[in-house]
Parts: sequence; C-alpha cells; structure tokens
Amino acid sequence: MNAQRVVGRRMASVLVADDEDGLRRSLCDLLGDFGFRVIGEAANGSDAVTLSRRLAPDIALLDLRMPILDGIGAARLIKEEMPSVQVVILTAYDDESLRHEAEEAGVYCYLVKGCSPALMRDILTRASAWGAGLPPPRPRQIVPSGESDQAV
Repeated sequence: MNAQRVVGRRMASVLVADDEDGLRRSLCDLLGDFGFRVIGEAANGSDAVTLSRRLAPDIALLDLRMPILDGIGAARLIKEEMPSVQVVILTAYDDESLRHEAEEAGVYCYLVKGCSPALMRDILTRASAWGAGLPPPRPRQIVPSGESDQAV
C-alpha cells in the first residue's frame, strides 16, 4: 500500500459513478491498482448521491453526463450534505461553462477523459489529502493534451 493514498491510518475510499459499465469497471480496477479502496459503484448521479450518504467515501469520482442526475447535480448534493467528500468530475467534455458549473458545485477537480492514469492517480491522491485536512490547493481543470493543468 502506498502511503500517499492513506487517509489517517486507512486507505482512501472512492465511489465511482459512470453510466458506461465497462468504463466504470475499468476505473475501479485501475483505482484498486493505484492503492485506493473502491467502496461503491453507481450508474447514475442519483445512485451516486444515495451511495455517498450511505458509504461516506473520501472521494466521489463522477462522470459528467449520466441519466437521472448528472455529475454536477450529484456533486452539488454531495458537497452540500457531506462537505468533506472530495468530488472529481471525469468527463469527455472540455467546456468552459461546464467547468464553471463544476467549480460552483464545489468540485475539487474537473478531469477530461484522456488524461494519463498517473495524472488521475495524483489528483485523487491530492483530493484525499485535502479531505483529510491538508491545506486546499486551487481546484484544477486537467486537459489530456500535454498533460497540463489550468484553474477551473
């Protein structure tokens, strides 16, 4: 177990929500390989909120476009009810207005699909540290080309 993915004395827990079953399962496998503990999976934003209430993850990794309730709506509810849960949006949409909505909802980071797995690991590691009480960095928007980051 990598100490960077430990919150206090336990592995950082992650809830993964994506309506594409194959991608969700692949993300869960990848996160497990990185040393995170995946404690729940959801196929829509409403289920992500319900599971977050029940499981209290350290991080909620949410797709943006999901049925019933989208990732931003789910993020807003999760942050209102459980402010210590760090929400990371993972989406194919590199859109300024969506990034702004995500920031307004309290999202820790807006990742664009196609970013490297190592970058995702680092962002989730930082999110878990922030949730554990370390000083907050500025929320970031990550783009896949060039692996650079910009403010949300």
